[in-house]
Amino acid sequence: MGKLQIPCCIPQTSDTMWSFLLCIKQVSGKQTNINHIKESQHTVIVVKMSVYLFTENMLDYPEVKKNVSHTPEKELEEFLKLTLQSKQELDGLKAEHYVHLIPKAIKINEEERSTLKISAKLFMNVPNEMKIYKAFNEALQSLGFEKFDAAVVAWPHPKEQLFEVWPVAENLVDDGLVSCLGVSDVETQTFVLLHEKSRLKPEIVQINLEACCVVPPELASFARANDIQLLTHNDPKELLPKKTIEEIAKSTGCNWLKEFSLDWAVRYQALVKCRGVLKAKGYVIKLVKD
Repeated sequence: MGKLQIPCCIPQTSDTMWSFLLCIKQVSGKQTNINHIKESQHTVIVVKMSVYLFTENMLDYPEVKKNVSHTPEKELEEFLKLTLQSKQELDGLKAEHYVHLIPKAIKINEEERSTLKISAKLFMNVPNEMKIYKAFNEALQSLGFEKFDAAVVAWPHPKEQLFEVWPVAENLVDDGLVSCLGVSDVETQTFVLLHEKSRLKPEIVQINLEACCVVPPELASFARANDIQLLTHNDPKELLPKKTIEEIAKSTGCNWLKEFSLDWAVRYQALVKCRGVLKAKGYVIKLVKD
């Protein structure tokens, strides 16, 4: 199997993306060659109030592969520094504008897709029920995938809110965007209650071993009895804190980043079925103006 190819397209959001693309000249205050933008490594779209960053397959970069000991937050920080290093020219954009960085379009064929299990994990700074649906949906459209085989929601938030937002996560399955759902960083009793009350049961539960050291026996027993995947992870509670964004801005010269904070991030991974070999990994990130 050759190098994984991932298509990237413009997600359909409430903003009319292409109309803003055609207005780049007026918005940015400098003349822009639209054809040049389309053919370059990244497409730049200017709209309002947010920044979307789409990483390419991080495994294609030797700098990422050699730092296998990096924590997820450090790995993402270093990769964003690497990919934004050549984007200093964007610093002329006003802070109130959106900047959309989209990797050039490449394709994954149907035969190769059938050999992969593609999963995604959502990180939110502030939980919101509609944010869950929009984040996974926009990530799918940006990557060019029809669905995620599994979608996990990181939940270092009040447990009461989890029960309020879960029906929205279930809609992802109803609409054919996700095959199964999971959740991470919840206490055993919270997970058991969610499993009992939900219409579509979570089939995956992730725990952070750095936080609890050992797998809770009650959770392990419940997972075995209900055919639930019990996984561990080392993700932080806050994937891209404000101080990290400021450091990236300083390091890359992209000073416009200083006025933004993380809204949500979706990390995707593609594993070769039956072999467990990681074929691709990357992020779709949405930043919002402070």
